[in-house]
Amino acid sequence: MTASITTGEQAQQLIAHQLSRVETLRPEVLRGEDPEALHQFRVSLRRLRSHLSQFGPALQLPPRLNRARIAALARATGSCRDVDVLQEHLERQLLPRLDPREQKACAPLQRQLKRQRRQAMKALQAELSSDRAHRLLNRLERWCREPRYTSLGQQSLAEWLPEWLQACGGSCFLHGGWFAAHPSDAELHELRKRIKEVRYGLEALRGWLGEPGEAWIRDLRDVQSCLGDLHDLEVLMQLLGPQSPDDDAASWSSLRRLLEEQRQERWQQWLELRSKLMQPDRRRSLVRLADAQASTQEASGVRSQG
Repeated sequence: MTASITTGEQAQQLIAHQLSRVETLRPEVLRGEDPEALHQFRVSLRRLRSHLSQFGPALQLPPRLNRARIAALARATGSCRDVDVLQEHLERQLLPRLDPREQKACAPLQRQLKRQRRQAMKALQAELSSDRAHRLLNRLERWCREPRYTSLGQQSLAEWLPEWLQACGGSCFLHGGWFAAHPSDAELHELRKRIKEVRYGLEALRGWLGEPGEAWIRDLRDVQSCLGDLHDLEVLMQLLGPQSPDDDAASWSSLRRLLEEQRQERWQQWLELRSKLMQPDRRRSLVRLADAQASTQEASGVRSQG
């Protein structure tokens, strides 16, 4: 953390870092063989989108360089990454808990997922190789070399930290997903995306937030992971469908029972996390992180003088 850094300078550093990661990972993603490379590529695109949105009031960007265009590129990675996540969950967490006959009954589902991934990867490769994608990333690279900021972007980030925190997380607990009554509620998936935005926003400011900020980042990551598992289990249950071939009925039933057990486990975990974070003092502390850090620094200064 640099005490005198402006908001614009902080944003430029974050954007340049993620752009560098995107350019480094793109060749590996185009080869289509490494799910982890695709995951990291998608994360960097999402962080780029988040930084452009979070610090938008501080940045002067060309008209054709905006959050929406980065978001469109990130969405192109979605189908392929979603299949990778489902395959990993099936192969690492579900199949090892089934007997050989039950595992064999899952072969059609595995083939279906592999087929979907091939189709999704083909579409992704076409998008990443397009002139549209090249132009977008080139514009972003040019801006990073010669960034331009608004008057707000030229102000000290430390002095405007409370306002940036309010914009980042002020409405987080107003989302309807916090009040969902069933693990299949679609609001939970939307809440997970909102929580991810807040976490990315806090991580962009983490040098100014101290341990209270780190604690919030950890908690939000736990919530995001739990809700992500719930969503993946819901999608897998939908892929299985309500019925199965007669000769595989018992095996299919075992898999569905296992999915339901895992869903209930994650749901209980979610209820515990929700109860913890929805406590009045805890949820209000999110937008008071700047005040908490200022108090810590003042107390430290008093001790050092003593």
